[in-house]
Amino acid sequence: MFVIHPEFAKEFKLKKLIAYMDTAIQLVNDLNYYDTKASVYALADDFKNAIQCEEVGITVKYDPDNALADAKEHLEWFKKGINIQEGEKTKKVKASLNNE
Repeated sequence: MFVIHPEFAKEFKLKKLIAYMDTAIQLVNDLNYYDTKASVYALADDFKNAIQCEEVGITVKYDPDNALADAKEHLEWFKKGINIQEGEKTKKVKASLNNE
């Protein structure tokens, strides 16, 4: 998803992205959309809203992308004040260390 790619950070507009995600959620109540919206909040260092949004998302039954495990992982990152980009970097480093 767009929000985890740092090369797009200069185009990052919180209010616009949140509005897009709200529209998507209204159209399709999808766990992945809540996860994305929570990630946008976290990238803006708004961890309170990120946590609230992710907690709601985890309760959503519609999960065609099987994103529940990732959403739970993201929630734990947000509770620690870690955004999606930082969390993914840390995850990759740990994975590469385990492969050595």
